[in-house]
Amino acid sequence: ALFAWAALEAPLCMPAICPFGEEVVFIANDWQTGLVPLILTSHYRRWRCMGNARCVFVVHNMGYHGVYPNPPTWTSPRFSFQDFGLRDDAYYDRYVWTFPVSERPSQGRDPRDTGEAIKLLRGGIEMADRVVTVAPSYRDEIQSLEGGWGMHETARGRSYHLDGILNGIDVEEWDPARDPHISHPFSAADPSNKTACKRTLQYLLGLDQRPDTPVVAFIGRLAPQKGVDLIEEILGWLMGGDHLGVTGDVQLIMMGSGEGRYCEFLKRAEASHKGRVVGYVGFTPEMEHKII
Repeated sequence: ALFAWAALEAPLCMPAICPFGEEVVFIANDWQTGLVPLILTSHYRRWRCMGNARCVFVVHNMGYHGVYPNPPTWTSPRFSFQDFGLRDDAYYDRYVWTFPVSERPSQGRDPRDTGEAIKLLRGGIEMADRVVTVAPSYRDEIQSLEGGWGMHETARGRSYHLDGILNGIDVEEWDPARDPHISHPFSAADPSNKTACKRTLQYLLGLDQRPDTPVVAFIGRLAPQKGVDLIEEILGWLMGGDHLGVTGDVQLIMMGSGEGRYCEFLKRAEASHKGRVVGYVGFTPEMEHKII
C-alpha cells in the first residue's frame, strides 16, 4: 500500500522527475501493484484530482494472485481499506475472494475460518481502466478455464477492456553482429561464427566440445508455470533416447532461480550428466546472451 501511494503521489510532488502532473498513465504490473487503481479511484478521483489520469494493469502471470486472508489469523481483527489510508471500504467487493471449504485450512471444521480474503490481482483487473497481457494469445488463455487459475470469470468480465501486446526485443542490444557479450560476432548474412560461439559456450559451461551435438536451452524462473517441471519429467527420455528416433545425442542448458525443489533438480541433472547437462542456478545477462 505504501508504494502504491508513493507512485500516485510522485507526479504531483516531484515535477522534476514526473513533469506531467495529472496528465499521466500509471502502468501497474501484476498483483504487487493491485492497490494502485483502487487508490486512484477511491481517493484521488473522489476529490476531483487526477481526473485525466488512467491506470493500465499488466498481467504477466495469472498464477500469482497476491492473496491476503481477512482476518490474517483467526484470532486477529479484520482489516479494512481504512487501514491502508483510504476513507472507507468502497470497492472492497472488487477485491474480496471467498475460498471454497475444501481449500480452507480448517476444511470447514472451525467456524472462524470463513475463507474470506482479498486478491490484489483480482482487484487490479477489476479496477484498472485497461488491462493488458504480454501477448494476444495470453489474453485468450487467461479467459479460459485452464489458463485462468480460477479467475477466468474475472478476466472475461473485463474482456471489452482487455488486450494483449506481444513482447518484443531491443534489436540493437540483441544484434549478434554487435553484441559485446558473445565471443565472435555473426549476422544473418554471415552466420559462420555461430560455431565458434557454440564452442566457447561449451567450454565456459563445462560441456563436451562437440560441434555437431544440438544444444537445448531453458532460461526462466524455476516455477511450474514456466515449464521446468516438464523438463524434469522428460529428462531421462531426452538424454537417453528411445526406439522412435530420439537419439539422446543432445546437450541441455538450464538457467534460472526460483523454487528450491527445482534448484535442486538443476543440480542433480548436471551431476548425473556431466558434460551433457548444465544446471545454472542464478542469472546473469551476460550468460543469457551467450546461451541465446
